Amino acid sequence: MKKLFLALGVFVLLAAAAGSAVFVLYDDGPRTPVMVEPPDYIPEGKMDYPEESNSQIAVRLELPMEALAAAANRSAPKEISGEENKNFHERVQNGTVQYRMLPGDISLQNTGQELAFTLPIRGVAQVAGDVDLIFIRLPVQGTADLAGQIAGTVRPRISSDWEIFPNLNPLLKLSHANLTLGKIGTISATKMVEDLANPVIQKEAENIGPSIMKGLELKKKLQLLWDQAHRGEQVSEDPPAWFVFDPGEVSMGPVDYSNREHLSVTMGMVAHSYISSVPVNTSYPETLPPLNLTLTDPVNDIQFPVVVDVAELNKKMAVQRFTQSIGVGGTAEISAPELRVGQNGGLVFGVTVDADTGRWGQGFAGRIWFEADPQFDYETQRISLNNMKLTDKTRRALPRPAVKMIEKMVSKSIEKALQENLERYPIEMKAGIETFLNSGKLPDDVSVSIPNPDFKIIKIYTVTRTTQSSKLSPGVVVVLGARGDVVVRLKSL
Repeated sequence: MKKLFLALGVFVLLAAAAGSAVFVLYDDGPRTPVMVEPPDYIPEGKMDYPEESNSQIAVRLELPMEALAAAANRSAPKEISGEENKNFHERVQNGTVQYRMLPGDISLQNTGQELAFTLPIRGVAQVAGDVDLIFIRLPVQGTADLAGQIAGTVRPRISSDWEIFPNLNPLLKLSHANLTLGKIGTISATKMVEDLANPVIQKEAENIGPSIMKGLELKKKLQLLWDQAHRGEQVSEDPPAWFVFDPGEVSMGPVDYSNREHLSVTMGMVAHSYISSVPVNTSYPETLPPLNLTLTDPVNDIQFPVVVDVAELNKKMAVQRFTQSIGVGGTAEISAPELRVGQNGGLVFGVTVDADTGRWGQGFAGRIWFEADPQFDYETQRISLNNMKLTDKTRRALPRPAVKMIEKMVSKSIEKALQENLERYPIEMKAGIETFLNSGKLPDDVSVSIPNPDFKIIKIYTVTRTTQSSKLSPGVVVVLGARGDVVVRLKSL
């Protein structure tokens, strides 16, 4: 991106692309000396300093079903047990039932509308009571092996205070539960144990539900992004400038079940962004604000201002030079390009020229100045320099035949060069992001993709000062806009 900061200023260096470049002057004859002073007005940008803007970062989190199941099993209850006084047979009085079930691994499936889960269980039920033999009551006890599963559905909901409600509906289904009661024989205890255990299972849902929803603890994941977002990024050393992204709102769209392989949800962060001339105060609220629940997914709408400081830019351009054809047999060697912010948001271009005008008349050499009003078509992403012309002082100092020729040839070249350089901003931004994604700096358990990136220049304007608190330091602000999906797939939770 640093290369792009210079692109706006090296307009004249690439201007040779508009004409035929040569590197030898055809005429070593005398030159009319021309030395024009730059316009003496105080720079006045279109804006006093870079304007503040609001951006929204949207990230779609994809939570694989396998990872959700693994997270659920790590915190699932290891045992489900209970005891109840119940006559488990028509001839049994003072009956008691104790059961102990050991759950297996939770399985999760995305049905396209909700999550379905199964939890296999194995265990035992112990019963005791008195058998009524009409004339006598005898104590009896027995044990039943249990096997089956707890199954149900989950349709999670996250509240504005970040609390997760799993909306879990579990039900115990036993494949067998045969109870042996001594001389009474063997009876089926399936329905009895189901009737006894299901109310307990409903209570256990308070423990099972959070286990299944363990992977949806989005607050912890967003907290990391929240912490990082408050850090200012230095974008210029001289003059010092920091890009500040100050988030203030977090939003979330509906839970998406459309892909059976994962559960996804889109989180958004709205931020106030601006340029600061001092390091950013890194103190910020430690906890996330209340969650703003939306009916549609948040979308990326990021505005990133690139501030091109004119003084710093001109230092780097001072040593540049090139030769341009300016007509039949005419050439101009152009050096020491200089860009200035003019009046009412306009630009002033200064160059030193050593020109042979060919058959149009005697050559000239010296410093000349152009004025132009830059206009940018945001639909076509093309720039034009309206009213591009030599300053009045320059026109009066040049040989008359050279005025129109210089204005026409050089102005078209400058406009073309500006366009070529501005087109690189979105390209470089996209390339920079792709380089970062492939740099290996991301955690091993995270993959990030941007399947449909859209980077455009959304605003260009001149400023009188590069930051609100700085002194006179004119510059040009190029605001890049980024839209498109950012997909973060978490391989483990």
